[in-house]
Amino acid sequence: MIAIIILNYNTPEMTLECIESIERNTIAEHKYYIIDNASTDGSYKKIKHEFERNKWNLPKYTFIKSEKNNGYSAGNNIGIRAAIKDGCQYLLIINSDVSFENNAIDLMVDILKNNDKIAVIGPNIIDENGDEQYFVRRPLNFNSFLKSKKPLYYFYNFNINNDGY
Repeated sequence: MIAIIILNYNTPEMTLECIESIERNTIAEHKYYIIDNASTDGSYKKIKHEFERNKWNLPKYTFIKSEKNNGYSAGNNIGIRAAIKDGCQYLLIINSDVSFENNAIDLMVDILKNNDKIAVIGPNIIDENGDEQYFVRRPLNFNSFLKSKKPLYYFYNFNINNDGY
């Protein structure tokens, strides 16, 4: 099962639109973990109210209200822990302003299922004008990965360059 982790902070309408896009474009078995990251606008109640109106199938959803906003990573970690505890095989972490099209989630899962050498995958990103967005980061090989980690950076450069930097 795919765990779809959506972190909400004062964006209930976006979160609901995101879920609607997933429901229109995803066949694979999935469960939502909607984490409200201590919103100040009543988001948790607004989103939960939409689900209670039977708009979607409630057993596919877990709502978690964080009492404190400790940032993006901490909020997502709440959802990740819940999904792992529930035995989800795949984790999809997305922002509330994302919209999915063309069975993108199903395609990503198929790629993961059919290639055991891939551990992380992401979709093409298309902006509001229909233009493809590119990642700012360049792909990492082993050496560039080591250099990107600060404690290892100094060790790596000291051993290679013998200058300590």
